[in-house]
Amino acid sequence: MIHVALLLGCAVVLYLACEWFVNAVEWVGVQLNVGPIAVGTILAAAGTALPESVVTLVAVSGHGPNGADIGVGAALGGPLVVGTIAYATVGATLIARRWSVLRAARTTVAVAPGEPAEPELDGADPPFRPG
Repeated sequence: MIHVALLLGCAVVLYLACEWFVNAVEWVGVQLNVGPIAVGTILAAAGTALPESVVTLVAVSGHGPNGADIGVGAALGGPLVVGTIAYATVGATLIARRWSVLRAARTTVAVAPGEPAEPELDGADPPFRPG
C-alpha cells in the first residue's frame, strides 16, 4: 500500500513540477522578448530533453562497470523508441487515409437535375482528389 501512495505522491509532485516548468519557460520567453513559437520549439524542447540527457550523462560518468553501456543504451534507446512509434503512427495513418480515399472513389452520388455537381465549399478546403 505504501508503494501506491508513494507513486501517487510522486505523480502529484511531477505534475506540479511540469506546471512550474511551463510557467518558467513562458516567463523566460517574455524576458528574452521571444515569440511563442520560438519558446515552444527551442526553450520548451531543450527543457524537456534535459532529463533524458542527464540520465545519459549520469550513466556514462557513473563508477559502475556497466555505466558506459547503460549510457549508450539511454542515448540511443529513447530516440529509437520514439522514432519507431512515430513511424508506425504515420504509416497506419497513411494506410487508413488511402483506404478512405479508395472507398470514397468507389461511392457514386446521384445528383438531382438542376443541382450543381460540386457542392459550395464556403471557403473550406477542397476535397482531396488522388491522381
